[in-house]
Amino acid sequence: DCLINIWNVHNVTVIANGARFSMWKDDYTNASIYQPAQWRHAFWISGNMDATHAPWHGNVPARGPCSDITIEGGEVSATGGDAVEVECDRVVIRGMHAYDNYRQGISVLGAVDSLFEDCVFVNTSGHAPGSGLQIEPWHFENIVQNVTIRRCHAYNNHGNGFAVALGALNGSSLPTSVRIEDCTVRGAKTVAGLAVTSPDPAVRGTVTVNNLAVAGTGCYGALIYNHAAGRNHTVSIQNSTFTDVALPRTCKASNEPSPINIGYVSWQPPPPGRIGGIEIKQSYVHDTLDRPFLLETTAGTEYK
Repeated sequence: DCLINIWNVHNVTVIANGARFSMWKDDYTNASIYQPAQWRHAFWISGNMDATHAPWHGNVPARGPCSDITIEGGEVSATGGDAVEVECDRVVIRGMHAYDNYRQGISVLGAVDSLFEDCVFVNTSGHAPGSGLQIEPWHFENIVQNVTIRRCHAYNNHGNGFAVALGALNGSSLPTSVRIEDCTVRGAKTVAGLAVTSPDPAVRGTVTVNNLAVAGTGCYGALIYNHAAGRNHTVSIQNSTFTDVALPRTCKASNEPSPINIGYVSWQPPPPGRIGGIEIKQSYVHDTLDRPFLLETTAGTEYK
């Protein structure tokens, strides 16, 4: 049900400057017309398309032939899933505008040596997670290495601006490396400007965030949850700003909101031991309320 499938191929370039790719989101969300689903993407880029290895089958990923895919420009809107789903190596998506998509702007299930640059994600809504761009390996054998998100902007998405969700990985997974730099997040509907989770203490790798500007988000500027302490995986936030975030009138978390929140969430089992592996350096919180800029919550805390 996707608009364009790029499966099991190498060396494909889509020059989409001035092009618009629009689907029928309102129809897809009408259960009397379509069976409810979340995979009606505009672009599906995958090396996994022996269909028995698709994520909903839960089987081991097949690292099929997929590499060197580029999409330049284009507006993508009103999908019944993501603007783009990626499970492929050496992917470049540059200058894409994605708005009013059902699930996410871009979902990265697995990628190596890939770049997402100068993209804009607006008003994603309809199905969780609802992020602008989310890295979400679905199996412990998915590989996420040297993935860069640069000069991208997420506005008023109903989930997070940018998210790295590594809950499927474990000690057998290859080390991850993700870099988010020179990006912005705004909008009262957004849950968190940045969200990161890596609950297995054996997962190895890094998430490095540099010069992220978050303003006016409905809840947290940054939410780092179920991130196991240890030396294997680290989250580093540097040279970033969080302005007027987590205001009580818009944040519906059951705990006291804070601009930066570190802790547990109820929908995932807590990691063994303590939360940790997190550093925040040379960053600023601009807040009009008298409260801690950072709150560490304990197991059992719920976010609604």
